[in-house]
Amino acid sequence: MSKNTARLCGYLLAEHFGNFVEKVGLVLLNRGRSSLREIDQKAKISLRLVRESLFVLLQHNLVTFWEHTEGSRLVPYYQLEVQNVLMLDRYPTYIKVVMDQYGEEAADIVAETLRQGRINMEHIKQWKGWSDNPKEAEMYPVKQAISELIDNRFMTIVSFLDAHSRNDRHMADTKEAFAKAGLNPNASDKKKINIQLADKWQEEDGDYVEAQTGEKRKRAMVVKDFEGNKRHAGDANDVFAAGNSYRVNFERFHIYLRTDDVAKFAAQRINPAAGAIMKNFLRRAEDRPALCKTQTETEFVRSVKPPDDVELLVEGDAGANRLLEYMEWLADGSEGFLKKKGELYCCPIRDVVTRLKQQVIESIIVERFSEDHKRIWRILLMKEKLDEKQVAKFAMVPIKEARRCLFDLHNAGFAFIQDVPRTADHATTKTFFLFYICIRTTSHQLVESGYRTLANLKQRRAKEIFARKLLLEKSERTDVVDGEGSLSVGELRQLDILGEVIKRLRSSEMRMDRMMLIFRDY
Repeated sequence: MSKNTARLCGYLLAEHFGNFVEKVGLVLLNRGRSSLREIDQKAKISLRLVRESLFVLLQHNLVTFWEHTEGSRLVPYYQLEVQNVLMLDRYPTYIKVVMDQYGEEAADIVAETLRQGRINMEHIKQWKGWSDNPKEAEMYPVKQAISELIDNRFMTIVSFLDAHSRNDRHMADTKEAFAKAGLNPNASDKKKINIQLADKWQEEDGDYVEAQTGEKRKRAMVVKDFEGNKRHAGDANDVFAAGNSYRVNFERFHIYLRTDDVAKFAAQRINPAAGAIMKNFLRRAEDRPALCKTQTETEFVRSVKPPDDVELLVEGDAGANRLLEYMEWLADGSEGFLKKKGELYCCPIRDVVTRLKQQVIESIIVERFSEDHKRIWRILLMKEKLDEKQVAKFAMVPIKEARRCLFDLHNAGFAFIQDVPRTADHATTKTFFLFYICIRTTSHQLVESGYRTLANLKQRRAKEIFARKLLLEKSERTDVVDGEGSLSVGELRQLDILGEVIKRLRSSEMRMDRMMLIFRDY
């Protein structure tokens, strides 16, 4: 856990849940997995507040626990889910996605679910102000919205497994399986156990799972044609069964946002029609994977539904099928948005996301340095490892300028050096220094830098609000709100300035978080 990550998590917990939850969260961040007694000793607040803070964090899926046997007792140990904490600022984006897709009723339900962590029908009745036995016509819009969200996996029914981390479940299953196998299982038994565990984890996660044997196994599905391609969500009565609670599925939102970003990328590189085709192509496969980062490519299909609102423009003789020509263009182009196998097509998502990261890195390089730095970075990306003389030759710039750009990129973490010694003593004068690009390492460094920037933005926003605390309290007084009291012209101007500063800071936070989404969660 880096210092910047812990600092940002502290600001997020304090902003969304208050100081007591922040103290408990920071204890879990600094100490790692801890028992209730250890948290109570380090948090320096009452045991009641520690319990309430843990309840809040568990309710919002920010903490998981696992029970360990200590003597004759089962002691629960709590662990903070850092990735879920870092997604707290992304809630407005999730609500906007649901608003655009399913309307205001569904967006209100998702917003309330994010506010409470999880909801059930009893909470919805209280939230809506219904009676104990509301009419079916009154409940129909809410049930319809929840059904649509669950059918499309934007929400899911809470399971008892959600309180345990995936690693804990997998370790417990592995330990139990090998205990049942007896002493000293041979290689064949181990392979069978790993395959059985992989099948079980597929059923739990609904995703591609790689067993320890290295074999990838895929969950069997019943797939209809494109127009009716939906995951079977079960009977509606099961969804609204007594005792069911619902939570938001963040991974599904990440898959949806990734599709939008890839479509925009295709529209920017080719034309709007290509972007619309890529969006339709990826939308039909969105209900397959459960985890955004584990999907490497979509399944092969023959064609997709053509876009309704975009004309497929083709120069010259368009032939009989413009859509097919576009798909061949997307497959044969240098960007590689699609991959062709016979007459079937798939999208190599991992490669496309890498190119998307490359585009963001290039924009950062131009903003921080210059176009010459971007050109040299691209040359290194295409040619792989080059020394400074070769870089100067390919970039057609003086060697001193090439050296300056290379060391600027190296110091900022956009380029790296590998030394190739010609002698055993590694003498500097007899060593080649080759520059190369590693997008994965650069992405990790940009994520770490993004954590620091986000924490600084939140600190600045808190400082601006604290500096005008008395003015804000005065503006919220009852007599001022009712119109009996008034603020001076200078005070009104200060409030306008504060509002503008807060707006700009929040806008910067959202842009930074969207960049973090690309580098960390895609």
